[in-house]
This record gives sequence, C-alpha cells and structure tokens, in this order.
Amino acid sequence: VAWWCGPSEARPPEFTWLTNPDRFLGVPIPLWSIVILNTFTTIPTLMLIFLAGLQDIPKSLYEAASIDGATPLQQFFSVTVPMLRPVTFLVITLSLIGTLQMFDQVALMGDAAPLDSIIVLAYYVYNNVFSGEGKVGLASAAALILAGLTFAIVLLQRALGISEKAH
Repeated sequence: VAWWCGPSEARPPEFTWLTNPDRFLGVPIPLWSIVILNTFTTIPTLMLIFLAGLQDIPKSLYEAASIDGATPLQQFFSVTVPMLRPVTFLVITLSLIGTLQMFDQVALMGDAAPLDSIIVLAYYVYNNVFSGEGKVGLASAAALILAGLTFAIVLLQRALGISEKAH
C-alpha cells in the first residue's frame, strides 16, 4: 500500500469550522480562529519588547532593594513593575491599536468564512472602498470612527493611569 495518494486522489482539505455559523461566548467561531491566530503572532513580539524593558532595569535597584531587606516578591512589585511602566504602556497601546486595525488575518481568510462572521472595522473599510459598489463615503465614515476609537482608547489608557512615565 502506497502512503502517497496520486493527483487523482488528492482533495483539498475541508475546514468546516470556518463556515460554522454557531457562536462561542457570543463570538462567531470563525472569528475565534482569527483571535487565536492574532494572539500567537502578536504575543512573541510583545514579549521581546518586555524582555528589552527588563534588561534595561539597572541591577543597582535590585541590589539596593536587597540591602533594604526586600524579598524577591517585594522587589518585583516595588522595582520591576514600576520600572516596566513605559514598556507596559507601549505594549498595551501597540496591541490595542493593532487589534483595532487588524486586516490581514481577515483578508487571508478570503471566502472560507462568511463575511458577516469575521468582519472587523479595518476590513469593513477596505471592503466598502474596493467592493465596486461606490460606498466610499461609508468607508470614509468607518475609517474616521476607527481613528476616533483608537484615539479614545489611548486617552482612556492615560486616564486610567497607564502612562509612559516610570514612577
């Protein structure tokens, strides 16, 4: 028995979960695949940014905290977390803006999933501009909403005390 199927026997794989109209936790199942894809492609980059931030914390701060009798847990909350505040601001800002402007994952799905189950605002703008139906005005309004939403999230982030200044 040959382990390889010839060209006449080969069929493209069927991803039935991409066309599944059901919802899990109120979110369409095809959109969950995009969420998982975005998570696994974004988190490594954000962890590299955190690693750079950790390497930028002076060792003398940990030595001083150790001399003062701080435990490793106290050093974490009194030295590491405050010194990572600028990095945390950057990571949260980049990830929120990246999520709002997510386009490529939805565009790569193509026709595999129904459009109404995977639509995000950035793809909505693109789809209205290039659909050939002349909905450029609607796309412009959606783009302005996207820009305003991005700006509002950064302002909300600053109002909640997540800023780029280390304390």
